[in-house]
Amino acid sequence: MNLAEMCEEPSEERGTGEQSKEEQGSGGRSKESYEMLLIAVRQVSLHLQQMCSIPQGELTMLIAISRMEKEKGYVLPSELRTAMHLSRPAVSRMLHNLEDKGYLRRRVSDSDHRFVRVEITNQGKEKMNTAIERCTDILKKVKERMGEEDMEHFLDYNKKFCRILSEEVFD
Repeated sequence: MNLAEMCEEPSEERGTGEQSKEEQGSGGRSKESYEMLLIAVRQVSLHLQQMCSIPQGELTMLIAISRMEKEKGYVLPSELRTAMHLSRPAVSRMLHNLEDKGYLRRRVSDSDHRFVRVEITNQGKEKMNTAIERCTDILKKVKERMGEEDMEHFLDYNKKFCRILSEEVFD
C-alpha cells in the first residue's frame, strides 16, 4: 500500500464510527484523521521532492538567498537561519553543500571581516531557475485540473495552515 492509498482507504477499525476519548483529538477529530494528515503532508513533500531537479531543501535555500539578495544585495547566514527556522549547524551544512556544488559562494565582508556574505553563483541561478521552471510547468497542469477557484482556496487554506503550524512549533 502506498501513501496515497493509506489516505483514501477507509479503516477497518472504524466500525460504527464510535471512538474512545483517547482516540479522539480536540474538536472531535479522530487520532486516525491526524495520522492521515501526517501521511498526506509527507506525500506532498515526496511529490515536491520528485518534481524538482535538485533537493527541495537546497532549492528552498537558493530561493531564500535570491530573494534576500534582491532586497539588500547580500545575505548573512544568520539571516537565513532566522528566516528558515533552521539551526546554525543545519544552515552551515547546507551552505557548505551548495558551495561544494558550485551553486553559491561565501565572501568575507569588505567592511567587517567578522561577517561572511553568501551569494548565488551563475551556476546556482541556472540550477534554481531550471528547477523552478520544471516545478512551474507541473504546477500549472495541477492548477488546470484542479480549477482556478479550488486552487485559490487551497492556497489560502495552506497559508493559514502553515502560519498557525509555524506559530505552534516555533512560538
